[in-house]
Amino acid sequence: MVEVVAPIVLQEKDKYSDSFTQFIEAVYEEFDFKKARELIKKIAVEAQDDLLLKPFAEEIQLQATILVYLVESQIFKSVQVSQIGQDSGKD
Repeated sequence: MVEVVAPIVLQEKDKYSDSFTQFIEAVYEEFDFKKARELIKKIAVEAQDDLLLKPFAEEIQLQATILVYLVESQIFKSVQVSQIGQDSGKD
């Protein structure tokens, strides 16, 4: 699913500047995983404040964290497993 959505989001990024768009840009275009991790926290707060996304805020944060580590591991062929729980809020 993300393979379909990411190119569309990146194509439309000049029209939108929300944290979700910035996150996709950080992961798939800039490969800036530190920035992506910071944006995950922002996304979680924004989802928690959104009426429709609030029930899914924790899952959004978890899936965004998994996505960062998935892409990062494909590029660098390694991941710091101990950091995943901390980043996902699931220590």
